[in-house]
Amino acid sequence: MGSEAWGERRSHKVNITRRFRMGQTPVTIAAFKKFCQATGAKIRGSLFEDSHPIVNVTWDEAHAYAKWVHGYLPTEAEWEYACRAGSCEPRYAKLDDIAWYGENSGSSTKSVALKKPNAWGLFDMLGNVWEWTNDWFEWEYDGKEQTDPRGPDHGTSRVVRGGCWGSLEGDCRASHRNARAEPWANVGFRCALKLEGTLSVVGFNP
Repeated sequence: MGSEAWGERRSHKVNITRRFRMGQTPVTIAAFKKFCQATGAKIRGSLFEDSHPIVNVTWDEAHAYAKWVHGYLPTEAEWEYACRAGSCEPRYAKLDDIAWYGENSGSSTKSVALKKPNAWGLFDMLGNVWEWTNDWFEWEYDGKEQTDPRGPDHGTSRVVRGGCWGSLEGDCRASHRNARAEPWANVGFRCALKLEGTLSVVGFNP
């Protein structure tokens, strides 16, 4: 994880042993509406088309949705592993081919899965919306080899990953990290599912 080449100084080895599925796309407005209808949760802010990713959700709301679909918010390590899809490069293809960001988005979210997926069939891992992860944010990685890391036990902000529709090109990288404490119009999420057996990553639609 990490990238010393980009000045983050946090590159280190991580072992992920738990088998899991990762959502093929960020959770859409259409999917979140079903959750709201079933649970009485509310959607805040203006909405785009149902095929756009849901935004303006708190970490707690994203966590509640993930539990509702019998999943969870991926750890930061799981997210980066799934984003890289076996690649050691900052991004898995040319950015304009895979991501909506500040130079091509028109300052708005876009429908999911319009850009090319990574090698494991996951769309919009970079760009479109930042994605909540399970981990509390801390500036420095441990730096030591870790197995199935889950981040610190407490904090004030959660890690978000992937960049968004307004991000600079340099921020849309597999290793780039950011922190959020409140809902934003550029932050969404995707879910993961635990599986039994040895490690693999398979896309699914929650």
